[in-house]
Amino acid sequence: MADESTLEPELAEIEAMLRSLTADDLVVDAPPDDVWAAIASELADELRSTDDVAPASNVVTAPFGRRWAAPLLAAAAALVVVVAGVAVFSGGTNTVAEAELAFDPTAFDPAGATAAAEAALIDDDGRQIIRIDDESLPFDAEADAALELWLIQADADGNVVDLVSLGDIAPDGSRSFTVPAGYDPDVYSVVDISIEPRDGDETHSGRSILRGALSA
Repeated sequence: MADESTLEPELAEIEAMLRSLTADDLVVDAPPDDVWAAIASELADELRSTDDVAPASNVVTAPFGRRWAAPLLAAAAALVVVVAGVAVFSGGTNTVAEAELAFDPTAFDPAGATAAAEAALIDDDGRQIIRIDDESLPFDAEADAALELWLIQADADGNVVDLVSLGDIAPDGSRSFTVPAGYDPDVYSVVDISIEPRDGDETHSGRSILRGALSA
């Protein structure tokens, strides 16, 4: 039977897990219905187990007395961790599409020859996000220039019809970029990374290093 001394390490682990949560972890989905059913079943089993113990004549047998506090607390703590795990790891997000970004030696800037990256389209409770993963990008390819992330609307031949900037990719910055309102990733479905001189010109430089189409 668990006692207070055995509960202390478990509670310390729970506290450490809670302290490690970030703001993104707090965006949660409702846990599945069967989680609550499991909690009810576990607590009911603990209460039924009290019937198998013959109490001494001078012991008060109230089901939530101190005698049964430790096992019930242990069971509840374990089930809270399960519920927290469902909430944290579901995260309220869903990967909708992905793209492998590739270098085109015939059309792209040579600085992208050894570059690599993957992109994912994330639905975060209705907010659409492009996330860049596993990147090996030439951040130092050119002085006074930045790597910029774009979404491109392309025609059937792959030619650019329209495009929108999502922002600069900084070496030590976030890799998640919100898709602006009015730009449907089903239409602006090509992810592009380019080298952009800091010259005040907000249009695409034409110096792409990686590009790929999002697909489910």
